[in-house]
Amino acid sequence: MLYAEARIIFALCASPHGKTILNVCSSGEAFYKREQPFIWDELLDPLSRDNKLTNLDIKDEPGIDIVSDCRHMPEIGTSTYDMVLFCSGIEHMRKPQKAVTEIQRVLKKDGFAVFSAPGVYPKHKDPIDTMLRFPDKKAWSFFLGSGWEITEFRATEPEAAKPFYHFDRQVYATIVRCRPHGH
Repeated sequence: MLYAEARIIFALCASPHGKTILNVCSSGEAFYKREQPFIWDELLDPLSRDNKLTNLDIKDEPGIDIVSDCRHMPEIGTSTYDMVLFCSGIEHMRKPQKAVTEIQRVLKKDGFAVFSAPGVYPKHKDPIDTMLRFPDKKAWSFFLGSGWEITEFRATEPEAAKPFYHFDRQVYATIVRCRPHGH
């Protein structure tokens, strides 16, 4: 996740108070503290102050509340969460539409989701990179399908790729806030 991406995601969360939030594909505390501490500082810590934040990941690590594959979350009831964050994970899974369907199921009637993914970014494993990229709102609309209404689209400013990627193009991420149709 890019620093600007974390800040945009927080802005799209609309300063919730007293909400239930599911953070899908969240990674554990060690990742935030070692690799990208700004994710905690700019996004997760501020969200967890006045809300019930639940971290879900397939890996059992400190900081993960629910160990589950987000493509099938039977331990989470229907209409449980006010908000779901699915950030920087779509490109790391096969059949991500199953996760989108499950997110739709666990959202409350007036709930919404915030999704983010690379717009342009080099291949990066964790453990795979399916090379799904979402350069614009049209790509998000196609991916999400007719079951979702995009209420806001944002993109980070292009920036230089990290030197270890050996990637000569600038990178950016795109972020959407959306809600299921009929919610």
